[in-house]
Amino acid sequence: MAFDVEQSIEMPGYRPAKRGGRRVWVWLVAALVAVGAIVGALLLYMPNRVQTNTLDPLKVAVLPFVNLSDPSDDLYFVDGISEEIMRALAAVPDIRVVAKTSTFSFRDSKVDARTIGQKLNAGSVLQGTVRREPNRLRMSAQLIDANSGLPIWAESYDRRPADIFEMQNQISTAVAARLVDTLPSGTRLSSSPTADLDAYTLFLRANHLMRRRGAENLTRSIGLFQEAIKRDPNFARAYAGLAEALTLQPSYAGTSEKAALPLALDAATRAEALGEKTARVLGVRAFVHFRSREWQAAKDGFERAIALNPNDSDLLQWYSQFLAGIGWIERAERAAKDAVAIDPLSTVANQRAGVVSVWTNDASAADSHFSAMSDVGVEGSGLPEASIAFLLSEGRLGEARTALIETQHSRGQSIDWIDPVFAALAKTGSTSAALDALHRDYANGKLGVSMYVGAMLFLGDVDGFYRGMNDVVASGEPFDVEVLFSRTGRPLREDARFVELASELRLIDFWDKAGWPDMCARESSRIVCR
Repeated sequence: MAFDVEQSIEMPGYRPAKRGGRRVWVWLVAALVAVGAIVGALLLYMPNRVQTNTLDPLKVAVLPFVNLSDPSDDLYFVDGISEEIMRALAAVPDIRVVAKTSTFSFRDSKVDARTIGQKLNAGSVLQGTVRREPNRLRMSAQLIDANSGLPIWAESYDRRPADIFEMQNQISTAVAARLVDTLPSGTRLSSSPTADLDAYTLFLRANHLMRRRGAENLTRSIGLFQEAIKRDPNFARAYAGLAEALTLQPSYAGTSEKAALPLALDAATRAEALGEKTARVLGVRAFVHFRSREWQAAKDGFERAIALNPNDSDLLQWYSQFLAGIGWIERAERAAKDAVAIDPLSTVANQRAGVVSVWTNDASAADSHFSAMSDVGVEGSGLPEASIAFLLSEGRLGEARTALIETQHSRGQSIDWIDPVFAALAKTGSTSAALDALHRDYANGKLGVSMYVGAMLFLGDVDGFYRGMNDVVASGEPFDVEVLFSRTGRPLREDARFVELASELRLIDFWDKAGWPDMCARESSRIVCR
């Protein structure tokens, strides 16, 4: 099939520096060294001299493509194109792609590509435009050398909407070919994930909503993924998206995680069977194992996923949750910091790092990460329990109470327990009355397990906590095990009932094989925790 390419521009003579180099004549090297020495000597005596660092051209920032369609047109389509190109480029071993959250923060920005490259430490910047019409799809893209600010490749297309996959592939392949020498001739970095353009449109809408998190967005994204699958039962990436949305939904919507996990695992298995054997799908599978308390399978799965893609900040923050859940708090903190380093503007990465900082009593770090969440908010809402835990750790009871009431209303759950709990925290009411209210609402199905366990932790009543945990463990509903390993949880660990609980959660057997956390140790036949 022939395609009409409106414009194709390549700037001859440009090739970013790569390993191996080219052969250079000896006399030329000598001359350059001499000139360099003279220039260096002159610069040494020049006042206010400025040193510039050369940005790595193999680190690419893909900016959100500009929507030239009707302003009412939803951004999911245009953003989806940018994400697909990022995904394709990330598959090239030598190329590193800046995380979406950081690049998308420059949407509608008037900052030039050279400045963006400096801010993101990226030597190459890809930008483009999209105009969607009923029977035509017009797209343009240009790759800019962030060191010079000059374009090094550009291309534009005017095609049928059905040719979107070919356009995405040609853009990503052309960009990769300009940056690396090792790309074989005829390489295709992306292929058509589905032959049904309507199914693909549903997928893009679902993916856009899922990335924004939040109870309503995740519920809608699940429905859209399912619609896409109904249109194309062999749409592997729609199954992968469905699996991820199903794992995320309970945390934001307060729905049953126990019911969602088997559905997520089925969707992930279907995605893999159809060829979607990506790091992200491995990560979803590992997360399901983690929440099902299959610790070794979770550990192995996360390690395989991160080895496959060490630059996925979401994978690292999921891994941090797992590490905290098995008591390896210091490693959890490192994984969370790595996630933030990769994607410093990510809401979920900063949230994760903030939670770990709450557990380690690092108030300054926690405040920094939760402030970053408030400042950027690119991905939408964070996890309510995380922000509430931070507010409680800071003693900001009024704000925490307001956030709790809003969260419970949005989930259709009881608020009756909130005032007794806050009265106990403020020392104006009894802890026993607060615990009674918590136990009652949880037993009646009016309170989610994560909120229940967290509230009991902050009340600090050891007996009340273990009384409630009997019902939680018996229900089989997953909960945030990591609260047991926080600094706040030390009285819980020092109680004799902790070892029994850890055994019921299958942690003792795992620790014997994989290694014990810092706060617990096996001393002969006795287990001691602090």
